[in-house]
Amino acid sequence: MLSPLALRPRDLATRDRRLPVVLLGERPAEDGTDHVGIDNVRAAREATEHLLSRGRRRIAVVGGMVRGRQGTDRLRTDGYREALAAAGVPFDADLVVPVDAYHWRDGARAAAALMDRKARPDALLCLNDHLALGALRALYERGSAVPGDLDVVGFDDIEASRFSVPSLTTVAPDKREIARVAVSLLLERIEGADSGPMPPVRDHSVGHRLVVRESTGG
Repeated sequence: MLSPLALRPRDLATRDRRLPVVLLGERPAEDGTDHVGIDNVRAAREATEHLLSRGRRRIAVVGGMVRGRQGTDRLRTDGYREALAAAGVPFDADLVVPVDAYHWRDGARAAAALMDRKARPDALLCLNDHLALGALRALYERGSAVPGDLDVVGFDDIEASRFSVPSLTTVAPDKREIARVAVSLLLERIEGADSGPMPPVRDHSVGHRLVVRESTGG
């Protein structure tokens, strides 16, 4: 079972196909590997709808991708765009900010760059909690109040998100269900390796929920 945050499509393409693999959360490419995760489009749409319901209109996506492969960053950006379109809010590609990696420092750099613009955002949809926590620090250093001046939302509901100041609103995947399904898929392939044809590749989606905390007024 792999959480392929740093894997590239070619890393999976060159693996020994006799080795059963299940990917958790991310999916670098459609490569014929079992996968368990959340509906990223729907989750990002719901998070964006939450920000819109609070009157936010210039929502930046930290870690987003407008074009390119259908990875997690692209899927979550698509969900963001769906929410904007449904609310009649024009999409501004300049508010989608790619990052080099999904670490605290990348979130801080992206937030700082956004706040240095003349037309600042009024909310940040960060595509994981590490980016969001880095962004919170950069906003604090610039004297921007969260949630007063900006709202901030993350993804993943890591433990640190409950202890940041302010505590972080985030999309929480059903991690227990991800683990249960992943083990089930892996065992099915291991136990069936010598008993006949393998089952088709499975892409299993589990539930999620938006945990509203202080960074969006919770």
